[in-house]
Amino acid sequence: MKKQYQLSWLTFILHLFGFLLLWEWIRPLEQVADTGDTHVFIIFIGAGLLLFYLRMHWGIHLFLSIIYFLYTIYVLFPIQGVFSFWDWFPYYRDDVFYNIQLIFQADWQAMSNPFRTTLFFVVLWLMIYLIHYWLTTRKRIFLFLFFTLIYITILDTFSPYDAKGAIVRTVTLGFLSLGLLYFSRLLDREGISHKGRVFNKWAFSLALMVGFSTLVAMAAPKASPIWPDPVPYLEAFYKRGEDPGGLRKSGYSMDDSQLGGPYIADNTLVFQAEVDDTHYWRIETKDLYTGKGWIADQPSSTIPFEAEQPVPLTLFPEESRGENERTAQIQFSQVFTQLVYPSGINQVVDTNPNASFLLDSSVERITPLRNGNPTPINSVEYTYHMPLYSLSGMKAAQNTGGLSPDFVARYTQLPETLPSRVIDLAEEITAGKADWYDKATAIRDYLRSGRYTYDQINVAIPGEEDDYVDQFLFETLRGYCDNFSTSMVVLLRAVDIPARWVKGFTEGTVSDYLSNGRIVYDIQNNNAHSWVEVYFPEVGWVPFEPTPGFTNNVTIDYDLEIDREDAETPELPETETPEQQNPEEEDSSSSGGGDGLTLGEIWDQIKTFVTAHIYWFLAGFTVAVLISIYLYKIRAKWLPRVLFLKYRNKKDAISFMDSYVSLLRQLKRYGIKLEDGQTLRTYAKYIDSFFSTTDMSKMTKVYESFVYGQNREADFEELMKCWENLMKKTMA
Repeated sequence: MKKQYQLSWLTFILHLFGFLLLWEWIRPLEQVADTGDTHVFIIFIGAGLLLFYLRMHWGIHLFLSIIYFLYTIYVLFPIQGVFSFWDWFPYYRDDVFYNIQLIFQADWQAMSNPFRTTLFFVVLWLMIYLIHYWLTTRKRIFLFLFFTLIYITILDTFSPYDAKGAIVRTVTLGFLSLGLLYFSRLLDREGISHKGRVFNKWAFSLALMVGFSTLVAMAAPKASPIWPDPVPYLEAFYKRGEDPGGLRKSGYSMDDSQLGGPYIADNTLVFQAEVDDTHYWRIETKDLYTGKGWIADQPSSTIPFEAEQPVPLTLFPEESRGENERTAQIQFSQVFTQLVYPSGINQVVDTNPNASFLLDSSVERITPLRNGNPTPINSVEYTYHMPLYSLSGMKAAQNTGGLSPDFVARYTQLPETLPSRVIDLAEEITAGKADWYDKATAIRDYLRSGRYTYDQINVAIPGEEDDYVDQFLFETLRGYCDNFSTSMVVLLRAVDIPARWVKGFTEGTVSDYLSNGRIVYDIQNNNAHSWVEVYFPEVGWVPFEPTPGFTNNVTIDYDLEIDREDAETPELPETETPEQQNPEEEDSSSSGGGDGLTLGEIWDQIKTFVTAHIYWFLAGFTVAVLISIYLYKIRAKWLPRVLFLKYRNKKDAISFMDSYVSLLRQLKRYGIKLEDGQTLRTYAKYIDSFFSTTDMSKMTKVYESFVYGQNREADFEELMKCWENLMKKTMA
């Protein structure tokens, strides 16, 4: 009798787990399908499994199931003017016969909702029977568990349903069910007498192991997804026939008439560059914004020139040139029919014979030629000057007076369909700014302020009535470099500042440091980029970088005179000296006196109280130790939040250096530690490449200047943003 009770108890638990697993199939229906009142299906599942567990005769079970779902359909789908079940049933019967005919005609769309619900109840009844059969006869549930996981993961990927909790619940219930079913099979196979104590030990051990594993899995750091979300790619794939902004890979493309949509990351190497300094590589510019993308407004105007001749392209006047001439050597790894060149290019030296070049001045694109035909080249060498932009010259620009009307019209062009709220936003951002430089930096900082998210996957494609910039600024708030750069150009033009859109590549990633001090960079398709150039009279075209996480290494000559008396000197925090207690006061406070208790009496009372509650103290101590161990194990998750509070309002050199050291410790906890003999700069470049940022290099450069030099001035607010950004990445 004892054995039979235990067997029934085990079977009840298995049926309960089967009910919870089947419930996971019902949960998403209200979100992914036009299905309401899902509680009636949950009650049906629970009642059906309970009847199977009670070994109710199949005829009675079937009868009760039919009564339940008929009455449910009667309540859910009433007929106007019919108030009793018996008057309603003939209508329902006729509806069933009619829908059966539709099935043979394969007219699935015409089927009525009552009939669809009837079919769903039939499927649920079959599922209930199968789960009962698998649990009691086959004593295996893995196949159903496997299909449940596939079901909820597919819904999580391709629907709005968030299945994180469902996956955890399903895996936990699945392992518990598998363990109990194995225990049951083991008893049957070995003929072991089923004792309650054996079952209790097995169930307790199984629950402890599964529960502990689940808690550890939920608390452990989660790796980033190996594969990107396929949904945007599939959507873009099916739209690409009708929408040129569909599925794409990262890399340079000449067609920018339709921007938007996700792209697949491509790590294919395009070229290697051996340089003295880091800088962007230009290819071309675009000047006409259509509301959907960019095209070249001016007709093609070509200027031929030979190797080692001065390049007929001037982006800035002689006064903005740096002193030292530099060289760059490019080795192409792909067939590329346009040159990538630095802003201050002087000459092109082609290592291939019989080469000439053609500059299209309308878009500033340089094409290599051989025998008059566009021909890719394998390697090329440049001489160039790094520009040095005058801050006083840029701040002197306040209006378009003195500029050609055609030039102003070309580089302040905006489509008539541009929503007025874009112009209003530009005026709001630049309110109170007198000169073009302050307005440009205000717009750049607005786009980089964290309001907008850098994203390559969940990027919208503007519809027929949408404006690309308006959609990004006010609706999606996420995108990549094309979104940020185009938005900055449009906002600049909205306040009558000449600006244009530039395409090319970023500096790439370091692949080697040469003994002569030069650096070799690998530039991949992933480094394709777009940015902004703003025109300042007497200064030229000045690059601006509005995309978060990117830096264009522009050198500015801070040639403004600053009144030293008005210059603010950062104040270091005052160090508070703790007050030393008078020894006499300490003695008087620590020694018993008067009518009070002596120290010995207080100690005796404490020992008596602890002895009387020793088990509570031990239990509390054990719990505290376990909690402390757990918190220590997951300190990489919560410790940064404490540090955020500590350094949030600190904007001084000492706090910055302390925060930098705390970041190094956090990175070590994350698993990326500074190796012995590794320099901070090399380590910073590795961190930036790992997290796809430039924050670590910025902080390291300032930190080293603080450690080895006398400089104690920096933009601490920007540095703390970099620090907080890296801290958040280690918490992911």
